[in-house]
Amino acid sequence: MSEMKERVENAISEACDYALPPFLLERCARAAIEAMREPTEDMKAVEGVHWGYYCHVCGGLTEGWHAMIDAALGKVDA
Repeated sequence: MSEMKERVENAISEACDYALPPFLLERCARAAIEAMREPTEDMKAVEGVHWGYYCHVCGGLTEGWHAMIDAALGKVDA
């Protein structure tokens, strides 16, 4: 399990008034992280953020953001 998924699970668990079964807690955490994979227009509009910028070394912000979300979901090795 990724550290971020664990953090999200803990946050969901603390926010609920009752204990969720582990399988449901994991599904909720994965859904919450996955929902952030595509940033909103407001997120892209933050001053100093160059969404869509491409870098031949790192891929740029777009690819980096997607890679970080994928790593949090355990889809890629961090």
